[in-house]
Amino acid sequence: RWLTAVAALLLIAAAVGYAAWRYAQPTPYMTAMGERRVVRLADGSTVTLDSDTRLDVRLGRETRKLWLRRGQARFDVAHDVTRPFQVRAGDRTVVATGTSFNVEVLGPKVLVTLIEGRVIVLQTRPKDSTKGAAASGAGGVPLLPGQRLVADVTATPSHVETADLDRATAWESGKLVFDDEPLSAVAARVSRYTNQPVVVRSEEHTS
Repeated sequence: RWLTAVAALLLIAAAVGYAAWRYAQPTPYMTAMGERRVVRLADGSTVTLDSDTRLDVRLGRETRKLWLRRGQARFDVAHDVTRPFQVRAGDRTVVATGTSFNVEVLGPKVLVTLIEGRVIVLQTRPKDSTKGAAASGAGGVPLLPGQRLVADVTATPSHVETADLDRATAWESGKLVFDDEPLSAVAARVSRYTNQPVVVRSEEHTS
């Protein structure tokens, strides 16, 4: 009886531990090549995923954490000052409470375009406490509507530029608009919509 009781307790502990582990795992949302998808999250936020995109989502009692693994997504965030909305892409974390913004992973680059409201973009380091940094805003880059932060982990520090919001959000209606961009960036975006990657042999800019 004693051995049976111990075995039962171990089985219950294992089941509880596994359930807790599964609960802590983020929920993945993905799109196939050429597919766009709109996802309504449990907190009321809406995420629009571009073609060939993966987003992992974990909504907790104190924080809302998302990871854009690849591709592009628009985030329309439900307002909740008690639970910061954090989107990690590359080595950047976008922090918001209620706003609309676009994040794109383009090779080594991360582009964050603010559509409405206000966000802070933090450079994430392995030992950073994102929640503490978000609370203080230390080291973050604030954006205003119509601004875009461009970060490249392999090159110069990030910079903020003026964005054309119509062009930045054209992908939501199935359009790709380019203006004075490197052909490598054009090729990377177009390649998200085709099984045949586009390769650039010599670098130029679009006109």
